[in-house]
This record gives sequence, structure tokens and C-alpha cells, in this order.
Amino acid sequence: MLIREVTEAKASAELCKSSKPNDALSASDLSSCKSQGLRARTTKRKYKIGGVTKGISGKKYGGNLPAHGKKNQDNARKGKSED
Repeated sequence: MLIREVTEAKASAELCKSSKPNDALSASDLSSCKSQGLRARTTKRKYKIGGVTKGISGKKYGGNLPAHGKKNQDNARKGKSED
């Protein structure tokens, strides 16, 4: 693991847009690029985004995906105010 991977939270746009293949990037950098919408996601799973269930494989969807499962949903609620 590189020191840069520990100190920086997200991969640079330059790295994400480079011609390096996905397997040449670290797992942290690759997931950061995908969450920023700079690299395409690769999954068969479907998510409900904006009330519509759709697949995201091959798409450059920026942002977090919905939390699934009891434990993940509880963790996603932490820090949110309940009215």
C-alpha cells in the first residue's frame, strides 16, 4: 500500500481518466474512480435509483449507491436526524 492511498481519500481525476486498465489500479483508487463517475461500473446487480430499478453495469454513475441489508441500512442512517 502506498502512503498516498492512506492519506488521500479519493483518486485524482487525472488517474481515473488515464488509459491504465482497471487491473493496474489499486482497489481503493478503482472504487474511488467508479464512485466519482469517472470509470464505468461492472456488476449485474440492479439498484433503485430515483424510484426506478435499473442496472448500472457499464454506466458511469457518480455517487453512492443505496445501502442494502439491515446492517448497511442502519449504518447509512447514522448521522441523519430523525424527524
